[in-house]
Amino acid sequence: PGQGELYEALDAVLTELKAFVPHSVPFLHRVSKKEVPDYHLVIRHPMDLGTMHKKLRAFLYRSRADFAADLQLIYDNCFTYNTAEDSPLR
Repeated sequence: PGQGELYEALDAVLTELKAFVPHSVPFLHRVSKKEVPDYHLVIRHPMDLGTMHKKLRAFLYRSRADFAADLQLIYDNCFTYNTAEDSPLR
């Protein structure tokens, strides 16, 4: 597919993920240093759905794989930081 079709598909996926409330809420925006001071000491490459939306609007995704890598990064960061098995974010 062309870039236009790719971006329409990626936008649809992102819109659906963001609408998956309440589960999506913790991942809509970057983690605040004020609210979680040690997050950036543990997580070297933060990612969130809001940043992904900005990257999408700036046409920074070259492929589905690039987009999927950022989604995987959100997932990996969540499990890396929230180590307690009973964490609601896991």
